[in-house]
Amino acid sequence: MKKWHRLLTVIATILLSILFGCSAMMDACTPCEIEPEACEYSGQAPKKYLPFTSLLDSKRISAHVDYANQQNQTSYRRMAEDDDSTHGFLTGRATFHEQQAFEFQQSVFTPNGLIGLLLPTLFGGTLGALLIKRPGDTNGNEKPNNVSTSN
Repeated sequence: MKKWHRLLTVIATILLSILFGCSAMMDACTPCEIEPEACEYSGQAPKKYLPFTSLLDSKRISAHVDYANQQNQTSYRRMAEDDDSTHGFLTGRATFHEQQAFEFQQSVFTPNGLIGLLLPTLFGGTLGALLIKRPGDTNGNEKPNNVSTSN
């Protein structure tokens, strides 16, 4: 009988040391509430070994939440870098095209440009055509000279 008592004592001591000495076992036995949003964010579901969620599940899901956060932040940094690169490229191209348009504007609309030289010429030509009377022009009140009046 002493052997059985000794064996039961050793087994009980081992089980109690496992139960109270092993942190994972204590975490698995400690109840802990887990937010459903944390499960959705991490993409993990709690593994229920007991009828309740435990501290072990909470720690595991918390680690997955941290991992998902790092992945999202890395993705956001990449998108920000891509956006900055695209923004810089497009801003440079827009500046280039604006400079070309400004040079074209300066060549066309300056006094020595196309509009600056043609507009006075067109204005003067139009004014001259309207105001200067040419031979053979009539104004509607005058009778032509070659019409004979026979009565």
